[in-house]
Amino acid sequence: MVYYELGDCTVCLHSLYIENIYTLKNCNHTFHRECIEKWITEGSRTCPRCRVSATLNDIKQLFLEEAGDSSDESSDEFTLSSSNRSTQNSNLMEAIRHLTYFSSQSIIS
Repeated sequence: MVYYELGDCTVCLHSLYIENIYTLKNCNHTFHRECIEKWITEGSRTCPRCRVSATLNDIKQLFLEEAGDSSDESSDEFTLSSSNRSTQNSNLMEAIRHLTYFSSQSIIS
């Protein structure tokens, strides 16, 4: 299995990985599920990064998965080409830049 590092969880400051990355639907910032659930249930009720209002219902799993030779993208899931590791890393970084761009746009708006 290939592991990709996707930055750090803002709550616990540990690395995020494909298998355990969750997002808030209102701002698209990413966290470990346990961290963001605890953050919200202990009374914060906002995103730890941008302070947009957040509830437990706003937490959604972000899917980044390896695929065969083709690559499909949808609103709920990024699928990465697995032709070689260099291509995988390039595609993953592009998906992260895409996610970061939309996250920063929602902060500006």
